Amino acid sequence: MAVSKPDADLPSAVSERTALARFLPPPGLARSLCVQSVLYAAGTGVFLTGNVVFFTRIVGLSAVEVGLGLTVAGLVGLVLTVPLGAAVDRIGAKRAWAVAMALEAVAYSCYPWTKGFGGFVGVLLVIGTAQSLGTSGQVAYTLDATDRGNQVRVAAFVRSALNIGFTLGALGSGLALAIGTRAAIIALPLAAAVMMTVNAVFITRLPAVSRARDTAPAHSARSAVRDIPFLFVSLAFGLVHADQVLLTVLLPLYLVQQTAAPHALLAWLFILNTGLVVLLQVWMSRDTDTVPGAVRACRRAAVAIGAGGCAAFFAHSAPAVPASCLLVLACAAFTLAELLRAGGGWGLVSLLAPAGRRAQYQATFSLGGRLEAMLAPTAFTWLAVTWSPAGWFVIAASVLAGALLLGPAALAVQRRRAVASPRRAVPRERVS
Repeated sequence: MAVSKPDADLPSAVSERTALARFLPPPGLARSLCVQSVLYAAGTGVFLTGNVVFFTRIVGLSAVEVGLGLTVAGLVGLVLTVPLGAAVDRIGAKRAWAVAMALEAVAYSCYPWTKGFGGFVGVLLVIGTAQSLGTSGQVAYTLDATDRGNQVRVAAFVRSALNIGFTLGALGSGLALAIGTRAAIIALPLAAAVMMTVNAVFITRLPAVSRARDTAPAHSARSAVRDIPFLFVSLAFGLVHADQVLLTVLLPLYLVQQTAAPHALLAWLFILNTGLVVLLQVWMSRDTDTVPGAVRACRRAAVAIGAGGCAAFFAHSAPAVPASCLLVLACAAFTLAELLRAGGGWGLVSLLAPAGRRAQYQATFSLGGRLEAMLAPTAFTWLAVTWSPAGWFVIAASVLAGALLLGPAALAVQRRRAVASPRRAVPRERVS
C-alpha cells in the first residue's frame, strides 16, 4: 500500500502567505480605504505630474502666473481649513468626503475650457476647497470607523496605498507627456475628473459607521483654533513637517545648483523615496498609538533630518560619485523622517482630537504643516542654496526645536483631555 507523502511545501506556503499579509491591509473596511486611496492618488497624480505643461501650453499662462495662482489658492485654502473641518463635523464625514470628490471631478472637467489667469485661479480655488473638505472628511471617517488600537496602522496602510496610486498616476501622465500632442495633454485633467467621479461613487458605497458624539454645547468654527495648547501642538508639529519641502523642493534644487551629482539622479531619488514609503510606512508607524510614542517618533524624525542635512552639506564639495552617494543617504534620511513624522502625526491627531469634533481638530492640526509648506520653500532655498550649504544646519536646528517643543505641548493637551473626559458622557450616533 502506498503511503502518502507529507506536503513539504505546506509550511513554506503558510509562511509566504503570512509574510505577504504584513504588506496587505486587513480585509474589510481597511482594504476598501486603501483601494479608494489608490484610485484617488492615481487621479491626482495623473494631472499633478503634468500640470505645469498643461497650464503653460493649454491655458497659456506664464511660469510666474502659475506660481502666483498656486500661492493665492494656498492662502485661501489655509483660511478655509478650520471652517471646512467644522462643516464636516456638522454634515457628516462620509457625506462631506463624497461631496468633495464630486467637486474635484467638476473642477478638473472644467480645466480644458479654462481661459486666462482669473479662470485658472477660480478652478484652483474650487479644487483646493474640495481637497481640504475631502481630507477632513476622510480623516474623520477613518477615525470613526476604526478601533482606537488600529487607527495608526490603518492610516499607515492608506498612506502606502496613496504612494502606489501617485506612482501609477505619474506613469500615466508620463505617457501622455511623451506623446506630447495637445489632445494627450488635455486628456490629463479629464482622466483626473473620471477618477474623482469613480471615487465619489466608491465613497458613497462605504459602510455607515458610528461616531462618538460630543455632548458639550455647540462650538463655533473657531473653537479648535481657540484651543491654544492644541494650536501650539500644531505649530510645533509644522516645524517637524519639513521633510516634504526637503524632499520635493530643496534637495532637487540643491543637487542641481550646488553639487556635482548628475541631474538624472533626481529620478532615482524619487523612486527611492516612493519605494521606501510603500514598503516601510506600516512598520515605521509602530508604537505611535500613544502620545509619548508619537512624540518619540517626531523626535527621531528630527534627528533623521539632521543626519540628512549633514550628508547634503558634505555633498557640496564632493566629486560626482561621492556627492551622489551622499545625496542618496540624505534622501533616505529625509524619507525616514517622513515615515516617522507621518506615524507620529496620526497618533497625535487621533488621540488629542475630541470626539465629535475630529474633523475640525484635524483641520486645525494641519495648519502648522500648511504654514510650513507655504513659507519653508523660500526660506529653506535661501538658507541652503543662496546663502550657504551651512544653511542645512540652521534648518536642522529649527526642526529639532519644533520636536523638543512638541512633547510638553502634546502631553499638556493629553492631561487636559484626561481631566475633562470623566465629566462628559460620550454617546455614539449612526452616521452615513
